[in-house]
Amino acid sequence: MKKRKLWLFSKHGNDTGDNAFTFFKYIRRKHPEIRCVYVADKSYPKEYQEAQAVGEVVQFRSLRHKLLFFTADRIITSHVGDSEPWDYEKVIEWRQKHPQWVRKHKIIHLQHGVIDKNVSHIYDSSLRPVDLFICSSVAEAEYAKKTLHYDDVHIACTGLARFDELIGTEPHKRILLIPRYRREVMVQLPENKVKLKYHFMKSVYYRQYQSLLENEKLISMLEANEYELIFYPHYEVQPLNGCFYVKSRNIIIANRESMKLDQLLRDCALMITDYSSVAFDFAYMFKPIIYYQFDKEDFKCEYGGSYFDHEKDGFGPVVNDEEQVVKLIEAFIRGDFDRNGIYKNRCRKTFLYRDGNNCKRIYEAISNI
Repeated sequence: MKKRKLWLFSKHGNDTGDNAFTFFKYIRRKHPEIRCVYVADKSYPKEYQEAQAVGEVVQFRSLRHKLLFFTADRIITSHVGDSEPWDYEKVIEWRQKHPQWVRKHKIIHLQHGVIDKNVSHIYDSSLRPVDLFICSSVAEAEYAKKTLHYDDVHIACTGLARFDELIGTEPHKRILLIPRYRREVMVQLPENKVKLKYHFMKSVYYRQYQSLLENEKLISMLEANEYELIFYPHYEVQPLNGCFYVKSRNIIIANRESMKLDQLLRDCALMITDYSSVAFDFAYMFKPIIYYQFDKEDFKCEYGGSYFDHEKDGFGPVVNDEEQVVKLIEAFIRGDFDRNGIYKNRCRKTFLYRDGNNCKRIYEAISNI
């Protein structure tokens, strides 16, 4: 009797959403002949139960997780290095000692998002090697090849799995404010949360976003036009949500456990971000984006260069002060945003596919390795 294939899926190891969960649902639905197991954490009961509702689940970093990690035919993750049953350094050490046994399975990196920054210090093929690297555009695939040093055979330009769930959605009167975290602001989090909170609230990053949340003109505009502004801090910043405060019921500070990002992307009509690659999700839906980059030079120093230039390649105007942001929001509300279609044209040219079949292409690519 032929052995049933075993595929192990994970995001961070403690949550659902993103490309891994979307692809897990697809394989469960379309390929029941494959045994699929999703890695989740009972410390997050809502997300653990969400995964259980779809299929088989294993507790993150349990003994069973470790056994499945070594017996799976495919390890499918959107965060290589974060979702393994041990610290990644131990996984690398084990692979080096036992290459003939450990690498019998194939590792697929679905990615957390489209690459638009320099991630070679994390995802170079010599540091976190994978058997298949999923990309969404020709430019991104070239970056994976030239900068991350992957051969063509290890790259599949299929589009992200989660993009399939963005097709045919209608936005509401909601604006999503979703900045990226800053490494230098968050560096103390594991050591001293009290010290971090003080450090965080003194940072330019905190002061700029808190000021925008309190902007009187913005508040008046939102209330007069019955719009909501959803402020969704980055995953790494969410433990510090309590540092922010609002003066209007039309502004909401989102908690990732109660407001799913996947749903917010579908619901919101306008995005304001700084450097977050989640802008690609919005661009995929041809929805307008504002890039608020008040610390551009500092950010460049932190992450280095990239093939993606927000001024030349971005999907919306780039501004560096609060007044400009508010003016652009006003232009959007009155229907006077991107009138000449420059940014929509960039959206159109970036992605190879918008047919709802990214998961199908990913499955086919995995089946061929």
